[in-house]
Amino acid sequence: MSRPHPNSHLIGDLQARSALATPALILDLPVLEANLSTGMRLVKDAGKAFRPHFKAHKSLDIARRQLELGATGICVATLSEAEAACELGAELLLTSIISTDAQCKRIAALAASGATIIAVVDHPDVALRLESVLQGTCGALDVLIDLDMRRARSGCATPKAAAELGNLVSASPTLRLRGVQAYAGQLSHMTSCKERSAAHAEFTSRLAAFKFALSHILPDDPIVSGGSTGSMNLDLSGPLTELQCGSYALMDVEYLNVEPGWTAWPFKPALRVQSSVLSTHWDAHAITDAGDKWFADKYGAAPRIVLGAPETAVFEPISDEHARLVTEAKLHPGDRIECLPPHCDPTINLFAAYHVFAGEQLRDIWPIEARGL
Repeated sequence: MSRPHPNSHLIGDLQARSALATPALILDLPVLEANLSTGMRLVKDAGKAFRPHFKAHKSLDIARRQLELGATGICVATLSEAEAACELGAELLLTSIISTDAQCKRIAALAASGATIIAVVDHPDVALRLESVLQGTCGALDVLIDLDMRRARSGCATPKAAAELGNLVSASPTLRLRGVQAYAGQLSHMTSCKERSAAHAEFTSRLAAFKFALSHILPDDPIVSGGSTGSMNLDLSGPLTELQCGSYALMDVEYLNVEPGWTAWPFKPALRVQSSVLSTHWDAHAITDAGDKWFADKYGAAPRIVLGAPETAVFEPISDEHARLVTEAKLHPGDRIECLPPHCDPTINLFAAYHVFAGEQLRDIWPIEARGL
């Protein structure tokens, strides 16, 4: 039996921010809406399609706002995200490759249920497995050929391998080739603009070689999908036809540590973790209630304090339930501390809901979908 959220009684309260049960994930609604509008405007002005990534926020409420602003569809990273997002009625792109019979059957079931979904494939065996599972179920499934853009995580490693796979897909009665996925994720958190620009130039050249090898089988107006928040300024004028950015909506410490490529980041931090001070018996630190269970990083960044303690204070998760706040400032049990998360995607996956705020007022509590599998 589901329990009511411990903060649900605060919805509408003009002073709810200082009364939350913590740890709590806070979403600044005006900042979110500004980020969504800015991202859509930048992509639209560049003449490209925008298919923002659900994995960054895992929220149907945020995805609906992205679609209302003009997004072409939604990217999802997992089948469980696809199953949650299919109620949006938008075209979904499953950006992760699949391989097992169980995964092929789940995507076939989604397509058979009426969901519009595109899969990515990078191996003939998987294409044949999908073809077999799809026979007699839902007609043809749209697919993109996944290309390895030097990340060595997935994708055809050579233009020759991509062309061979493309020929197989083109001949399939149950698969329909829509284009390619060219995700160069290694660009996303390159700190130096100069290094990122050089890597993007190499990516552009490599993608051109793949597209040439596939030119005889690609449709007239192929999808060329990829990109990230970190490389967005380069992708707006690059060879991609649609962008998959996700973190632009929320931002985090690890993106703020990256040179943006613009004069300044056009996106602002919309996400915070609020914790409460528990104990203050020491001269140089206090203890709060948000430990390792409530923060995730990818590149070693720490949570960044933005409210409740001096900017010089250091927030250090030290156990599952506790963090040490290193500061000589005088704090008291019950004081509230707010931090930007190191990496938004996996931090969000640790929470069940967003507390959606405009100033001090709690506007709503939005569920976080598709956590786990």
